[in-house]
Amino acid sequence: MPSIPSSIVVLPDLKPTPGDWTLRLKQHKTTIFMSVTPTTEFPIIKRLLLYILTSTYPSGEFNGQNIPSNPEHVVLAVPKDPEDLRNGWLEVADPEQDTDGTLQGANRRRSGGRRSILNNPQGVGLENGAVMAFKFREGGARRKRPGEVKEEEGEEEEEEEEWDVVFQSFEDEYGSQS
Repeated sequence: MPSIPSSIVVLPDLKPTPGDWTLRLKQHKTTIFMSVTPTTEFPIIKRLLLYILTSTYPSGEFNGQNIPSNPEHVVLAVPKDPEDLRNGWLEVADPEQDTDGTLQGANRRRSGGRRSILNNPQGVGLENGAVMAFKFREGGARRKRPGEVKEEEGEEEEEEEEWDVVFQSFEDEYGSQS
């Protein structure tokens, strides 16, 4: 069994229960299924994700990236439109790293801190079987979303963050049926 990074705390009971939800965590073409309670906080989900990745990829590399040892370097996102996942993703902000009191992304309104209801899948409106995207951020710094100023109009536009999530089509998977 691979060694567990010091930043990961293994929970004593990881056995699924009837009330657990299955989350599908995606990066590129890879989907990781994770069983958690609806109120499992996102920092714990990040730790579990890192544990799964380090156990499954002992080389320390996943999809061409080094697997971080710190859960703060993992960024999660929820779909903008759960009915059409190609519409993009909203980052799930970490209330512990919210220095200015204005959370961005999926949990936009003011959070009540670590134990906030917005700090878990149910709190951001996910359901059993929901898809989340994840990626690794160097240095663990939360990305600021400064507006880009258009020189002509002087208006600010919110920069769209990119997520490497690929969905296979029937043709990709099975080829053309012609």
